[in-house]
Amino acid sequence: MPGRVFNEPRVVVVGTSGCGKTTFARQLARGLDARHIELDELHWLPDWQIRPAEDFSSRVATAAAAPRWVADGNYSAVRDILWSRATAVVWLDFAAHVVGWRILTRTIRRGLTREEIFSGNRESLAQAFFSRESMLWWAATTFRRNRRTYAAFSASREWSHLEFTRVRTPAEARALLDAAGYRIEHARREHVAALPEIELKAGRMFSEQDFPRPLRDTPTPLENFEPAFERGRLWVALDGAGKPVGFAVGSIVDGSAHLLELDVHPDHGRRGLGGRLVDRVADWARSEGHSALTLTTFSHVAWNAPWYRRLGFVELSSSEATPGLLAHLVQEGEEGLDRSKRVAMRLEL
Repeated sequence: MPGRVFNEPRVVVVGTSGCGKTTFARQLARGLDARHIELDELHWLPDWQIRPAEDFSSRVATAAAAPRWVADGNYSAVRDILWSRATAVVWLDFAAHVVGWRILTRTIRRGLTREEIFSGNRESLAQAFFSRESMLWWAATTFRRNRRTYAAFSASREWSHLEFTRVRTPAEARALLDAAGYRIEHARREHVAALPEIELKAGRMFSEQDFPRPLRDTPTPLENFEPAFERGRLWVALDGAGKPVGFAVGSIVDGSAHLLELDVHPDHGRRGLGGRLVDRVADWARSEGHSALTLTTFSHVAWNAPWYRRLGFVELSSSEATPGLLAHLVQEGEEGLDRSKRVAMRLEL
């Protein structure tokens, strides 16, 4: 659940040389409206001369002081400087054949076109294929070591403040970049009118057996969103044009933070927006001093309880659920939902 990649964008992109870190980081920074920091550009001087270590560290520290950035590079010499300031790490952990093909085609293209990379430097085919400093050789010999290193870092207490997102395929990388074009924020007055339509579209993803047609085709009246809006407990997912495409409603049940409703328009599904909305509600709950976030949902629908379990929610038995949660389940049954298919869940914060 890469919430902090989007909500607090100070992101380090790592991975074996040639996997596409710089291209990915540049696109992610553009989507997040953040500064792009290319460590290679800060490290290398013209004619492939290495910048003095103290100057390199100083430049990285200055760049990392910015409030929003995406940096790419594996430089261990400045890891403490960069990672201590970062909020998230995106690890591009593609298969060896994917990385091999990418670096081979990139090297040939750069060698033939003599394109400038950074600081006026260019790659040559002679250097790439017949030199001990070949990037092809470097990528091949560091692939397994990098995989072990970043797997260890992701589980390390030293970097526990960072949210690690391990991206295993180019398709997953594209999905993450697609999600960067959206933003999550508190709903404004003009957003509220769009919520019933989102609710209707999301509701029609359910079968009529789970969501009876009269209930599914009757959106929540606009005035019912008013209490959450007035209390700052209503969040929206906005697309690149600023149009609401999803929303979450927070409330309080038995003195605990509760996710009352979460809907994403189906046309904008599978982009991580649901997880980002849950993250934002959880952030609100923590800021209000709550130790848990609860909800009620369908037990058997793939994008309901099974999905929430992947986010860390656990199902509550009847004896574990609070009176308010039990009352919610009873009310849902009275409204036409099958009570046997509904469960209460809780996320410890």
